[in-house]
Amino acid sequence: MSLRRGVVCLGVGLLFAGLAAAQMPDNKVVKTEAQLDAEATQADALYKQAQSLATLPMYEELHAARPKNPVYVERLAMAWVAKAGAEASPEQTAADNKHALELFKEAVTLGDRSDLSQVMIEKLTAAATSRPRGRVGRCRRGARTSIRLRFCSAKAT
Repeated sequence: MSLRRGVVCLGVGLLFAGLAAAQMPDNKVVKTEAQLDAEATQADALYKQAQSLATLPMYEELHAARPKNPVYVERLAMAWVAKAGAEASPEQTAADNKHALELFKEAVTLGDRSDLSQVMIEKLTAAATSRPRGRVGRCRRGARTSIRLRFCSAKAT
């Protein structure tokens, strides 16, 4: 009987532990200020070495921990621009650039008046609203094969 009671108690204990874990928000690890400062130093060093893509997860954490810091927001936006440049899909590149544009605007709202933010807002806004140029740009956007492209470019001239 005591073995059965032990199994029941263990089951009830696991049930309560599961419910408690389910109610905890994302089980995130909270970092101390010293750990955040160390991460900021490492991210800044990588950023200065022009390794923006490598800084993306670090600046994501720093932005989440210190959302009012415009420097972190601006550098996070640059990391998203680097990520967009590394994407193979045009749709994903456009989505990453859109996210970067939103972050640059947020940095300006927080008080960032750097030339970098201003120029990147202009460039990303222009890129989001521009259309493809040249002969292929005048063709249907859905034309994917070389036969369709040749037909469209021959018609466009």
